[in-house]
Order: sequence, then C-alpha cells, then structure tokens
Amino acid sequence: MFQWPTFFASIGVTIPTVAGLSWFFHNIWLARYKAKLDTELESFKAEIKGKFDKELETYRETLRRQTSAIESRMGHRNYMGKAQFDAQFGAIRDSFAALAKLRLSYNALQQDFRSNVAESEEFKLKMVDSRLTFVGDHHTQFVDTYESVGPFLPVNIYLNFETCAKSVNIEVRHIMADRSAAITPKAFSESRGWREQFAKAFSAAEQQVREWLEQVTVVS
Repeated sequence: MFQWPTFFASIGVTIPTVAGLSWFFHNIWLARYKAKLDTELESFKAEIKGKFDKELETYRETLRRQTSAIESRMGHRNYMGKAQFDAQFGAIRDSFAALAKLRLSYNALQQDFRSNVAESEEFKLKMVDSRLTFVGDHHTQFVDTYESVGPFLPVNIYLNFETCAKSVNIEVRHIMADRSAAITPKAFSESRGWREQFAKAFSAAEQQVREWLEQVTVVS
C-alpha cells in the first residue's frame, strides 16, 4: 500500500518540509484568490458607482429644472395689497365687460351683405346705419371705460384694449366714408385685416388677464 510519508522519506524529504511547502503554496493560492476577489469587488463597486452617479446626476438635473421653474414662477409673482388688487381687478373687469359688448356689435357690423342679395340697396344702407350706431355707442362706452381706469390697468392689457378700439374705429370711419361701397363683397373682403387685428388683440388681452390673475398674490 502506497504511503506518502514513506515516499517522501525515500526521496529525502521530511514531513515538516512537506508541511512547509504545502503552507507556502496554500498562501500563494490564497493570495491569488484574494486578489481575484478584490478585482471583482472593485469592478462591482465601479459598476455600482457608475450607475449611482448617473442616477444621481439625472436626479440633480431634474431638481435643477424644477427649481428653475419654481424660481421663474416666483420671480414673476406680483405681490400687492388687497386695495390695489381690488382697484386693478375692477378696472380689468369693467373694461372687459365693455369690450365684450363692443365685440358683439362689431361682429354684427362685419356681417357679409351677400346673404341679403334679395334686399334693396336702400334697405341695406339702413342696416349699415343701424349697425354703425350700435357699434359707435359701444365703442364710445368701451373707450370711456378703459381710458378712465387706464392708470389701474397693466400696460400690456391696456395696449391690447387700445388696439381693439383703433381697429373698430378705423373700419367704422372707412364705412362712413362710403356707405354704398361698404355693402359690397369687395369691401367685406378688404376689411378682413381690421377684423383679424381686432380678434388678435382681443385674444391677447384675454390671455394676459388670465396670466395676471395667475401671477397675482394678495398680501395683507
């Protein structure tokens, strides 16, 4: 039967020497295994750190955007006392009420007379006169309203109110200069530019009033 002690003794190697060599190679293997584990651990840590850094940067960027948006909104806040708010709100409300009435009468003035081809020219001219009177009354009321409260209106809203009034005034004067021409399809087509300008200014004023209300903060 083969025995390791007898074999080592036959080649002149003692048991303590064998034990020492075994310990030596064991240490080498252990060191290499530990180095491999350390390498794998460092690789794993680097991978985790990379993912964490990427997620952290994404979170920071999201936070920066949200902070900027909040700061932007806060930076555009309009702080005012209740008395000032009531004065400005009342001015905008009254002006817009008058503008809404003007808009309705102006839309009636712009009606295409081609739908009344069966009517006489005299009848159409009477319709023009009636509409001009209706628009004129509401135009005067609107101008008197927004001009009387002008100091309480935000500038951008005031300017759009002014554009609305000017657009109507120009077309009214154009019609009054030649009432007979005003009932022709050509006149209706040529006045499209003033109608579009009025509609654009009206929509802009509406949007600005909404933004003003969103940005106002009443402080006591």
